[in-house]
Amino acid sequence: MVDRKMVKVMVSEILYIESLKDYGRNVTNSKQIVLKQTISFLDELRRGLLQAK
Repeated sequence: MVDRKMVKVMVSEILYIESLKDYGRNVTNSKQIVLKQTISFLDELRRGLLQAK
Protein backbone atom coordinates (compact mmCIF):
# COMPACT_ATOMS: atom_id res chain seq x y z
CA MET A 1 0.00 0.00 0.00
CA VAL A 2 1.26 3.46 -0.90
CA ASP A 3 0.69 6.22 1.63
CA ARG A 4 0.77 9.45 -0.38
CA LYS A 5 0.55 12.67 1.56
CA MET A 6 1.97 16.17 1.60
CA VAL A 7 4.51 16.67 4.39
CA LYS A 8 6.02 20.02 5.32
CA VAL A 9 9.73 19.78 6.15
CA MET A 10 11.83 22.75 7.17
CA VAL A 11 15.12 22.96 5.26
CA SER A 12 16.97 23.40 8.55
CA GLU A 13 15.63 19.99 9.75
CA ILE A 14 17.11 18.03 6.83
CA LEU A 15 20.25 16.13 7.85
CA TYR A 16 20.94 14.75 4.38
CA ILE A 17 19.30 13.75 1.10
CA GLU A 18 19.97 10.29 -0.29
CA SER A 19 19.53 9.19 -3.92
CA LEU A 20 17.43 6.08 -4.56
CA LYS A 21 17.47 5.85 -8.38
CA ASP A 22 14.47 8.00 -9.48
CA TYR A 23 13.55 8.78 -5.89
CA GLY A 24 15.08 10.85 -3.13
CA ARG A 25 15.00 10.32 0.60
CA ASN A 26 15.09 13.25 3.02
CA VAL A 27 16.37 12.25 6.43
CA THR A 28 15.63 14.40 9.48
CA ASN A 29 16.06 13.77 13.19
CA SER A 30 12.47 12.57 13.49
CA LYS A 31 11.64 10.86 10.15
CA GLN A 32 12.68 9.59 6.75
CA ILE A 33 10.62 10.75 3.78
CA VAL A 34 10.84 9.08 0.36
CA LEU A 35 10.03 11.40 -2.55
CA LYS A 36 9.30 10.69 -6.20
CA GLN A 37 11.89 13.27 -7.25
CA THR A 38 15.44 12.96 -8.50
CA ILE A 39 18.25 14.16 -6.28
CA SER A 40 19.16 16.82 -8.87
CA PHE A 41 15.63 18.26 -8.64
CA LEU A 42 15.81 18.28 -4.83
CA ASP A 43 19.21 20.02 -4.97
CA GLU A 44 17.86 22.71 -7.34
CA LEU A 45 14.89 23.21 -5.02
CA ARG A 46 17.21 23.51 -2.01
CA ARG A 47 19.42 26.05 -3.79
CA GLY A 48 16.37 28.10 -4.73
CA LEU A 49 15.10 28.10 -1.16
CA LEU A 50 18.48 29.16 0.21
CA GLN A 51 18.80 32.00 -2.33
CA ALA A 52 15.35 33.29 -1.40
CA LYS A 53 16.51 34.01 2.18
